[in-house]
Amino acid sequence: MLGTTSRMGLFALLLLCACGESARDGMRRQETAPAAVTCNGADDCEVKWGRAATWVKNTSEYKVRKFSEYMIQTSGPKEDAAWAFSVTRIAEGNGQSRLELELLCGNVFGCVPSASRLQDGFYHAVMDAR
Repeated sequence: MLGTTSRMGLFALLLLCACGESARDGMRRQETAPAAVTCNGADDCEVKWGRAATWVKNTSEYKVRKFSEYMIQTSGPKEDAAWAFSVTRIAEGNGQSRLELELLCGNVFGCVPSASRLQDGFYHAVMDAR
């Protein structure tokens, strides 16, 4: 039979193991926006790609390290609570393309703001004509 101190020690050890496992799984979390970000035709795709580039530049705490007509990528992630971004333009055929946002977090405890908030912000920034 375990004493109170032994039970508390065992509980603490189990808790640490559980936390360590979830932290390791979250070290380089990658998430893709749930809503489809699409464009149709060269003009529409150019406008939306420009909006995506502006959103990344204005939202990221890291500098853009790669920019082409098919990839926007920031530096990072580091072991801080900032997200690193990668946006890929994927041709779907018939002049339509899909823009995929990938979020990368280097902090074992998570990044700020939430992934869903960033995904929503990206979607609205690219798709909404204002």
